[in-house]
This record gives sequence, C-alpha cells and structure tokens, in this order.
Amino acid sequence: MDVKDSHSEQWRGALERLLRGFGLSLLVPERFYSRVNHFINDHDLRGRVVYHRVPPGIPHSAIS
Repeated sequence: MDVKDSHSEQWRGALERLLRGFGLSLLVPERFYSRVNHFINDHDLRGRVVYHRVPPGIPHSAIS
C-alpha cells in the first residue's frame, strides 16, 4: 500500500502507524511454518512479529 506523492506528507505517517500492527501479524500455513520460524529467529527484524500456524485443511474463507 502506498500514498500518492501529492498526499504523502499528510498521510504516510498516519497510515504507517495505523497499519503497523497488521503488517507485523502473519498467518503461516503449516507447511511453511518451520521455514518462517527459522527466518524470523535468524534475522533481526527490528520489531515484534507475531505469526500463527494455520493447520492444513482449513479453507481460505475461514481465515480471510
């Protein structure tokens, strides 16, 4: 998501603050969980990332 350059000065900071928590939360399918876990633990992401394991067989409509 981005802000038009003509509105950037007014809105970019507010939108980043509003969406920050959303951007740091992930739903991770079971088959990728181990890889995501290793990546997050091996890299300094300069913040808290919350990631939740999604078991196989859960329809996409149930988590969106």
